[in-house]
Amino acid sequence: MNLTRRALLRGAFIGAAASLLSNLCRSLAFASNCTGSPIYFDDYKLIVHRGCDGGDTAQREGWYWFGRWIMQLIFDEPNVLPRDLNFDQILERLDPVNDGKFRRHPKYPADDKDWGLSRDQMTPLIAAMGVWGKS
Repeated sequence: MNLTRRALLRGAFIGAAASLLSNLCRSLAFASNCTGSPIYFDDYKLIVHRGCDGGDTAQREGWYWFGRWIMQLIFDEPNVLPRDLNFDQILERLDPVNDGKFRRHPKYPADDKDWGLSRDQMTPLIAAMGVWGKS
């Protein structure tokens, strides 16, 4: 078998993501008004920091949906970490005007510079949109 660096890295990434999601599955507690652990949800039903800070919501949602795709495709676990909202509903909340100007969180207004969103926020969201066939 000829193992390439790319195949090794892909396998390591998938293994790490599977381990993380597996641990979350065992300890998930859905929360209202930002209570519970390890995943906190706000009134928009979006993933937030403890204390309802939505500053990293786009990033967290991106990683959640990317990880969920991995669990479904690679490990045949379609219902891992179930949510009240589907990915389309999440995207609608993060792009409320449907103009392609995503926000970190719906509570942050869009502006002409970066729409309240940085590369570290957008990268996981773009990855998740890519694997789920969204644009």
